[in-house]
Amino acid sequence: MNKARDWILSLPVYTFYSMLLLFYPPDYRRKFGQEMFLTFQDMYREEMMEKGKASTGFWLEVIGDAFSSAVGQHLQMIQKQGVRKYSRKTLNLNKYNIIGGILLLPAFGIFALDIVSRVLQGDIVHYNRALYAFLSHTPLYRTPILFSWVILFPLLAVLINLVPVINYFRRKHTVKISVLFIERNLISIAILGVGLFFLAIVKLHDFAPCMLHGLLKFGGSQMLKIISVCSKA
Repeated sequence: MNKARDWILSLPVYTFYSMLLLFYPPDYRRKFGQEMFLTFQDMYREEMMEKGKASTGFWLEVIGDAFSSAVGQHLQMIQKQGVRKYSRKTLNLNKYNIIGGILLLPAFGIFALDIVSRVLQGDIVHYNRALYAFLSHTPLYRTPILFSWVILFPLLAVLINLVPVINYFRRKHTVKISVLFIERNLISIAILGVGLFFLAIVKLHDFAPCMLHGLLKFGGSQMLKIISVCSKA
């Protein structure tokens, strides 16, 4: 019973790590993914046994290692295949992804700046007043421009990147979501997720930093509690 209970409580954590593995090249993931997942399980169990929670340092190490390793593998693929073939064969990059990525750049840049400013002030839950005061006096915060990069551009990015996803389902004559579907549409899925995330921030602008803070501090085992607290942020 305890093992089953521990597995259920750890399921969000294992799901998150499985999602991290999707950022590796498909060939590398098929060859080493299972081994990497089992190694992570052992590391997570050991962390929970020693400290009772997954510490901030643990998550920074896991995410940092996954990021640097995935980037390294993609760079090796670029060297082997060349940029053009890599973009087409490995990333399955298309014109919809490029347009969507460009549309999301302003919102992503401001969001990243916001997160960095919160970290520097030592309070990730509340926004940096000095940064907000500065941005509020720039053209970015004038109503037509603000509406464009906060709502219009993310919405267009989402709608545009629904096209390759719908086309994939039409070619396969199915709406089944499989690993192959994720591999072929990873960038489209990422843009859809980021675009919807930015649209959600309009309503829950303090929710994302609060969730990040909660996950780093308490780990995935406290997910429901973190969501409950952050929904009131």
